[in-house]
Amino acid sequence: MKMRWIIVFLPVISVLVISLAVKEHAARAASLQVAPATSPAHTAGITPLPNSPGALAIPDTTSAINSSAPMSQRVVHYDINAHYDAARHTVDATEVLTYHNLTGQALDHFPFHLYQNAFQPKATWVREAKVAGSRDVGYEKWKDKQYGSEDIKSLEVVGQGDLTAQLQYIQPDDGNKDDKTVVDLKLPKAIAPGGFVQFKIAFHDQMPETQARSGWKRDFVLGGQWFPKVGVWWHGGWNCHQYHATTEFFADFGVYDVKLTLPQFEMVGASGVKVSEVNNPDSTKTLTYHGDDIHDFAWTASPRYKVKEDGVYQAQMGPVQMRILMQPAHWSQVERHEKILRESLEHFERWYGPYPYKTITLVDPEPDSAAGGMEYPTFITGDSSWFMPKGVFLPELVVEHEFGHQYWYGMVATNEFEDAWMDEGINSYTEVKVLDSILGRNTSMLNVAGITLGERDEQRLSYIGVADLDPLAEKAYDYYNFNSYGGVTYGKTASVLVTL
Repeated sequence: MKMRWIIVFLPVISVLVISLAVKEHAARAASLQVAPATSPAHTAGITPLPNSPGALAIPDTTSAINSSAPMSQRVVHYDINAHYDAARHTVDATEVLTYHNLTGQALDHFPFHLYQNAFQPKATWVREAKVAGSRDVGYEKWKDKQYGSEDIKSLEVVGQGDLTAQLQYIQPDDGNKDDKTVVDLKLPKAIAPGGFVQFKIAFHDQMPETQARSGWKRDFVLGGQWFPKVGVWWHGGWNCHQYHATTEFFADFGVYDVKLTLPQFEMVGASGVKVSEVNNPDSTKTLTYHGDDIHDFAWTASPRYKVKEDGVYQAQMGPVQMRILMQPAHWSQVERHEKILRESLEHFERWYGPYPYKTITLVDPEPDSAAGGMEYPTFITGDSSWFMPKGVFLPELVVEHEFGHQYWYGMVATNEFEDAWMDEGINSYTEVKVLDSILGRNTSMLNVAGITLGERDEQRLSYIGVADLDPLAEKAYDYYNFNSYGGVTYGKTASVLVTL
């Protein structure tokens, strides 16, 4: 996420442009294991695994990756069937979650993230955001359109019955009883080590007007953190933090099969590969997506996207389909976006390792939507405007940074709640290296009429003012303030690694 640029980069660019009169499991249970592969990918069947009760198993499919075998320790399989009401900005969905207990011990309860509940007046996310003056909380009186919710309507555990009444909201971090971003489920019968459990969940989302890279703006929507997501068993216990104003996400690798039903006039982008698209008699359409070896799933829709999808990058493991969804007012910048995306792919493959997925989707979100600069597996959002001089490299910065997250957030997959520096910081370091190479060491952020700014200098500047407030390794929600989180996590980490 481009949080550091919100703090530092945009004000700097604004001042300069105005002055010229022209107008950012060791960590996870198992990191993705990527090895070069030359054999063509195939779609494998569902293979029952040891100790599987009945027919439960995690799919070993490979249709979304350029590999003939799975590349991660797959813990979860999410099978979601969702209907989006574009007029009401709501999602009604069913979710079948299959979980493989690889913890080595019996599990008798499971916590779930309900991230959309963060966007409520007394939630921890809002309380913290107001105190810090950060993110997208600038209102004093709550309006209905700013309200978000994620309600589990029913939950059945296969073989154990309807357990909806057993759900209890918990607040493991701050005890805020008004926070409903984590719910815990106690099972009547524990799941044995090596066993499987399947949850059948019906849920309803009210998407907020965009906050924290999720929600709607006008006729645009970004479906991020939109479904009940199980926590991660980590270091001998459940890791399932509340949603804080400065935290991002942590989840297990697995397989996603998602059906999205929405109006036929919508243009859609999503994680994974599109399997099918069917028009329905009621003027809706159903799109089916599949993802392998990923730990989240996001999507977007707008009737006004212009789409470029003829770009293919020949990666080390196989071809990667590059799909770019642009705002019509920004269509003149589509080649600029494709160029930096292709260059980022090339540099990361050459320096850091193969990109194993078959797709990468780049979204230019609705202006003023608070949806710019976000990363999900095989899916990123950029950030631009109708007026973007060639020497102002904000689009390049955001695209490169968010693509970099495909490696550090996506494949290395550290715990962003507790070790944000290992994701945002290492990503900021590689951002310096990559943009130095592409745009020049002293001109990688700005090069207009003799006024220049380099990425490595800006990284250092971003943390100088907060250098004494926090250590580098800190839980994201324990930083002194928003500026310290951004300056230390991004800027100091990058500067330390550049120095080394």
